[in-house]
Amino acid sequence: MSCGGYETFFPSSLVRTVHDLPRFNRHLESTSSSFNITLAYAEGAVSWPAVAIVLGGVLLLVSLLYLTCCAFRSAPTLQQWYTKRKKPGCGCFPLFLAALLCGGGAGLVFYANQDVDSGINGISSTIMDINSTIVDTETGVVNISRSLQNASGDLSNLAEVWRTASLPDPSLRQQLIDATVTARDQADNAKFQTDSIAITLEGVYDVSTIRTQLNKYDDYRFKGTIGVMCFILLIVLLAFSGIICSSPCMLKLTAFLAIFGLVIGSVASAAFLAITVVGSDLCFSPSKFIRDYVNDESYAPTVRYVLYCGDCPSPYQDDYDQAQLYIYSVSTELAELNAAAVNFSIPDAVALTSQLNRSVNSVKSSLDSIFREEINCTHLNSLYNDLLTSTCGRIIDGTALTLAGGAAVGLFMFFLLLCAQRHWTRLIFNDSYEDDTETSQLLPPSERRGKDYYV
Repeated sequence: MSCGGYETFFPSSLVRTVHDLPRFNRHLESTSSSFNITLAYAEGAVSWPAVAIVLGGVLLLVSLLYLTCCAFRSAPTLQQWYTKRKKPGCGCFPLFLAALLCGGGAGLVFYANQDVDSGINGISSTIMDINSTIVDTETGVVNISRSLQNASGDLSNLAEVWRTASLPDPSLRQQLIDATVTARDQADNAKFQTDSIAITLEGVYDVSTIRTQLNKYDDYRFKGTIGVMCFILLIVLLAFSGIICSSPCMLKLTAFLAIFGLVIGSVASAAFLAITVVGSDLCFSPSKFIRDYVNDESYAPTVRYVLYCGDCPSPYQDDYDQAQLYIYSVSTELAELNAAAVNFSIPDAVALTSQLNRSVNSVKSSLDSIFREEINCTHLNSLYNDLLTSTCGRIIDGTALTLAGGAAVGLFMFFLLLCAQRHWTRLIFNDSYEDDTETSQLLPPSERRGKDYYV
C-alpha cells in the first residue's frame, strides 16, 4: 500500500539556504541538490569544498612566494632605513589584530565543537531509546508467546481433568472436552500470530552497534579538534610573545607555523563545508530519501509507518487484531468452563480455569500495552524526529560554526604570516642599524647618538 509522501520534520533556515546553493559537476554542468547515494550527486556536493581547497591553495602559494621574495630582497641602506623608519611598536598593530582574530576563530571552533558534541550525545541518547523500544517489544512479544504456549498445555491438562471427572451426563463431558480443545486451538492460533510479530521484530537491525561506532568516531573527532585548535592557539601565543618581546626569532617561528595553520584552516573549511552541504541536503527531505532507499518489501511498511505517522497503517495491525480475536475466544470459552467447574464442584478444573483466566487476561493486557506504548506510531515517530532534531539541528549548526571558525583561522593565518614577516624584518633592521646612527655622517648631528652628539 502506498502512503505518506510528506515530511513530518521541517528543516531550519540554514539547511534550506545551504540546500539551495547551486551545484556543479566536473564539466561545470548544474546538478541536483537532492541527496542520494550516486556519483553524480557526489560530484555536485564536493563542488563547494573544492572551491575552498582552491582558495586555500592560492593563499598558501601567495604566502610562500611572498616569503621567498622577502628572503632574497636586499637590505635597505642606512639612509633608506632612516627615511622610512617608524616609531617602535608602530607596525605591530596589524600583527596583533591578525593574531587576535585567529584566536577568535579558534575560540569559535571550540564553542562549535561543544555544540556538535551535544548533538552527538542527543543522537546517542535517542539510539538508546530506539534500542530499548526494540528490545522491550521483542521481550514482551516473546513472553506473550511463551504464556500462550503454557496456556495451551494447561488446556490439554484441563481436557484430561474433564475425562476423569465425575459428571452426571456423558454428553456433557464430551461438550466440556470439545470446548477445552477449541480454546486450546484458539490459544495456538493466537501464539502463531504473536510469533509472526516476533519474527518481524527479529529482522530489525541492532542499533546499539551504531551507537558504539558513533561514540568511537566522535571521540576521535572531539579530541582531534581540540588538539588542532590548541596548535592554532600556540601560534597565536607565539605571535603575542614576539610582539611583546620584540623577538624576530619568535616571529619567524610564528610565520613558519602559520603556514601549517593556513593549511589546517583550508582543509578544515573544505571538510566541514562538505559535511554541511551533504548534511543539509539530507536534512532538507530525510523521509523521502529513507523511503526511497529502503526497497526491501519486508521492511518498507514498517519504515513508512514510522515516517508518516497516522497516514500509513501499522504493519503489525493484522497480526494484532487476529491475536486479540483468538485471545477473546479463549477468554470466552474459559469463562464457561470455569462456571461448569464451579457448578459441578471439580476442584482441579476450578484451579486450572482460574489460573488460565489470569494468564489470558495478563496476555491481553501485555499485548495492548505493547501496541499502545512501544510500537505505537506516535512514539516511534517521536523518536525519529528526536533523531532528526539532533542531527539536522545541533550537529548541522555546530558544523556550520566550525566551518566559519576554520575559514577565519585559515584567512587570518594568511595575514598573520604576512604581518609577522614585515614586523620581524623591521625589528632586524632596527637592531642592525641602530648602532650605526652613533657615528654615521649620513645623518644630521641631532640624530646621532653617543658622544658625537655633544660635540
